[in-house]
Amino acid sequence: MLAFQLHQLALLISSLKRVEVYPLFFVQQRFVIQLKNVIPLRNFILNCITRIVGVNTLFIRLIEVMENIEYFDKYEERLTELLVQQCTALGMMNGQLLAAEELDDKWKEMAPEYMVNAVPQIQEYPTVSVAWAGYIGLGIAALWDKDWEKYKDNSALYKVFVEPRGFDCMDEYIMEELLGIGLESNEYAEIESVMRSCGKTAISMIRKENIEPQSPDAFYVFARSVKVLFKVGVSIALKRLGYKYQKVTVDKKFDC
Repeated sequence: MLAFQLHQLALLISSLKRVEVYPLFFVQQRFVIQLKNVIPLRNFILNCITRIVGVNTLFIRLIEVMENIEYFDKYEERLTELLVQQCTALGMMNGQLLAAEELDDKWKEMAPEYMVNAVPQIQEYPTVSVAWAGYIGLGIAALWDKDWEKYKDNSALYKVFVEPRGFDCMDEYIMEELLGIGLESNEYAEIESVMRSCGKTAISMIRKENIEPQSPDAFYVFARSVKVLFKVGVSIALKRLGYKYQKVTVDKKFDC
């Protein structure tokens, strides 16, 4: 019951537009919630949470400026560069990350809900915990290409990917129903292989950082990793759909 209440609370807070919420995880047997830019909502959040778990069992960190931001930015850049190279070698990219700003914005909305599902998977299914963000990238790019007007204002877009078959089988649903790729096809096997390979690379890179397990820094690195996998999924899908960057020459000769 307590876990359910905390889960619901995390989703409630994540719906507040002025709050960036990082899901619950354990540090020294205490519940930790990482929040950013929440000064106006501090009392509201504190009251809601302490009613559930009590002051003595809860440790809350309110973060105005994230520590080690430069380190996390560089980590994200290194992982992105490595996965772009990896996907290019496997024929899934052309040496660059295709992106759409509105899809990146949507990830910011969906990330808290994804993390609620993914964090419990880390210990037993580490590759899945990271790689499934890539499948969301594949799926959202397909929706963006098909009918973005229908989905762009959907505040519950994450459920579109998860609810039909659940988190564990989300990959199959996205591939079959949103991308139209048959489970027995060669293309399915190729994309699945690439996504799992990228997930394993990300997990390997996380471990090489030698960060204390279950620490705030470990969570931030994990969050940056799933963000990169999401972008990789978007890029793979956009390339598959025929999108590419093209240089545009601007004629500077014009009449005022």
